[in-house]
Amino acid sequence: MLRYTHHDGLFRLINKDWIYYFIFISLFQNLIAYTQTPAIKKGLPVSDQPVKILIDPGHGGRDFGATYDAHYEKNIALNIAKKLQHRLNQITGIRAALTREQDVFVKVIDRRRMASRMKVDLFISIHANASDDSHVKGALVVTLSQQGISRLNDIWQQEPYKHALRIQSGPNNMLLTPYPVPVSSLITRTSIRNTSILSQLLARSVLNTLQDNHILIHNHHTMKQDLIVLRALDVPSILIESGFMTNAQDLKQLTSANYQHHFADSVTQGLIDYLNKCPPEGTYAVNHMIYYTPNDYIVKAGDTLLKIAKQFNLSLNQIKTLNYLNINDMPKIGVRLKLKN
Repeated sequence: MLRYTHHDGLFRLINKDWIYYFIFISLFQNLIAYTQTPAIKKGLPVSDQPVKILIDPGHGGRDFGATYDAHYEKNIALNIAKKLQHRLNQITGIRAALTREQDVFVKVIDRRRMASRMKVDLFISIHANASDDSHVKGALVVTLSQQGISRLNDIWQQEPYKHALRIQSGPNNMLLTPYPVPVSSLITRTSIRNTSILSQLLARSVLNTLQDNHILIHNHHTMKQDLIVLRALDVPSILIESGFMTNAQDLKQLTSANYQHHFADSVTQGLIDYLNKCPPEGTYAVNHMIYYTPNDYIVKAGDTLLKIAKQFNLSLNQIKTLNYLNINDMPKIGVRLKLKN
């Protein structure tokens, strides 16, 4: 007979009868689909736990990353990451941490383990690029390639009985362990596929805001690479290449504190846009809109002052006062509006 026990949120499938496994494959498909439905739609209790974001400044310590004209990628990545963390931690409902806060070496696998240990909701790796062609320039946003997804699937299915898969299901995560091989395979593939989809949505959101804020983009589509730091079972993960150090224009910007602030602002807006559309289960974002007001905003086609005010949770009078505008003034496309004193 097939039976299961439930103790402290841990389901244990106790069964040697393989004839019943295929019945459970169908059941688990429905279970996984259910656990990934927003809690607000299911009527489940919603936690106000903050969204946890882990920011990963690439390289560090003896690993310099790209080096050009006495500038090191590890320093540029850390400076942008710190500015990004500072902005995120000022926002209600978000808590951001760094994989390294100083110029120290951290193994790539340890960065991923940190994300798993902290049970973060998003993973953002910050880098700077390099090329043999000095004319190549612009920012990139990268997600895990299909090859990386296949390798991740293989890793998790090599020893299925030694793994405990964490399925997002509201404030309390559900563990299924040990479990039969067919069920293991189903849960693994489903979780990795859904994480890949969410990572793509996150990357697209960040890329869009970089473009909207007039950050030079190298490729207007998200890129895909098989990078170990992006191999995540259940955490949407992206890598942002902030620019090419081997390009004079990019390098000048990447080493400028003002540009680093602007870049961090733009990434923050992209993350907020994503969280408002795809709130992680059990977090503040499920039942609340998250607002972020950057220092400034560049007017684009289709904007009105009222639309801008609503986007950043400001009043029309606040925007007009900050920018010395008259009642009927509407700034031209490309004009930078101040949003904070």
